[in-house]
Amino acid sequence: MALEKVRSDSIISTSDRSEHLIKKGRFSYWTRVIISILPTIIFGVFTVTFTVQQNDFFRKTREQDVLVADAQNKRLIFDNYIDVISDRLLSSQFRRNNSEHLLTIRAKTLTALRHLDAHYKSEIIFFLYENKLIREDVPEAERLDLDGADLTSVRFTRSSTRRCILPNLYLPGVVALDIVFDGCRLMDSVFNGGTFNRSQFISCSLGQTQFIDTSLDYATFLGSDLDGVNFKGTLLTNTKFLDTFVQNLTLINTDMLGSNMNDSDIILPYTERPNYIINTRFPNGSFSNIDSKQLVIDGGAEIECSSENFSSWGTIRTQQRWQYYNKDNNETNNSLKSLLNPAKGNCCFVTNTTNLVYQQIVVTNYSVLIKSGKACCNLSAYMGCLEPDLNDHVVITVRFINTLNLSYSEESLVMPSQGNGFQYFTKLHPIPTDTYMISVRPGAEMNSSSMLPTPRYCAVDDIQVFIFDHKNKTGNCGT
Repeated sequence: MALEKVRSDSIISTSDRSEHLIKKGRFSYWTRVIISILPTIIFGVFTVTFTVQQNDFFRKTREQDVLVADAQNKRLIFDNYIDVISDRLLSSQFRRNNSEHLLTIRAKTLTALRHLDAHYKSEIIFFLYENKLIREDVPEAERLDLDGADLTSVRFTRSSTRRCILPNLYLPGVVALDIVFDGCRLMDSVFNGGTFNRSQFISCSLGQTQFIDTSLDYATFLGSDLDGVNFKGTLLTNTKFLDTFVQNLTLINTDMLGSNMNDSDIILPYTERPNYIINTRFPNGSFSNIDSKQLVIDGGAEIECSSENFSSWGTIRTQQRWQYYNKDNNETNNSLKSLLNPAKGNCCFVTNTTNLVYQQIVVTNYSVLIKSGKACCNLSAYMGCLEPDLNDHVVITVRFINTLNLSYSEESLVMPSQGNGFQYFTKLHPIPTDTYMISVRPGAEMNSSSMLPTPRYCAVDDIQVFIFDHKNKTGNCGT
């Protein structure tokens, strides 16, 4: 038993030594393998790292080269522009009031502005201003038109090296998003029809400046003088007025929705120079007084009946036109005189045939009210037929034409065929929100086959169109 145990222990010991030698051999093998490939791995990692760093270096170098080349190119464009325009202005053949000469400068200016950054753009504006090409106080024929010029993010700032004195600056129609005027004198300037969203006017003098039909959404006026500024048709939505002097403003068809100006700032006491406000939406969404004037020109034939001049009314090619009737005209048919008496004044429109005329009324001065969906149209007229056939009648149609003049909706005021003499008719209708123009179209339909005795006439007098804010009235504007 003892011998077998010794033999068994000897076998186990030999097995352990063999396993140990095998493990040691494996370790030595993998150690040699790792040692042999380690330089390759290190070299590979180094190569990859070096390549990445080298590529990054080359990329940054290329980017820097591009930036340098771009800067040099912009400088070249700017210098070339200044040289070319200067030579042209100094040429003995150049005439400031020659539209073709100015058109050439405009083309070169717009091209240069498209390729230059904000700094060079401001330098070009100063250059043109100093050469009296973009000043409102020179004759209109000598002004350079920069409509459509891109002045986005340009800064005009008063500094120790340049005073920002630009009164009478003339820049209508420019695109000037995020533009900044800081410490500038801009009195009597013209920015009509431009896009100045998110612009900033800081410590500026803007007295009597015009922003007619200009977009100033999210703009900021900080510490500036706005005495007498014209904001007719201007979008001032979400605009900030901070520590700003406001009086004698023109606020016609102005949209101030969401701005921070209080009613007390807008509606000044009568002891001060009040703002002129009409057709304007206040910051809280309510509207000021709406211009209630009658919009139809010569709707009663009073202005031109003696001369039979239809300049206020157009005709459709296939239609006859209305005649004028003047009760004081001695040559007027006596039978017509005995049957017809104008509803107002001395004149009216008459016809004994089917006809149609029209008058187009541009309603851009009501655009803020119309786009808000609160505008209502009131159409009224005196209409009648004398000795009418049952099918004789007068129709006045109102067409609401959109901005592109591609489509319209319409509403008609129809006179029933009943009775002699004038009757008063009126109708309300909401104005579609995309309306740009209202076309008033009075017409008559006469039964040509009628056997009724003559004279047979239809007549219209005192055609009127009013626009008002129906949300401030009772009722639903005819709907």
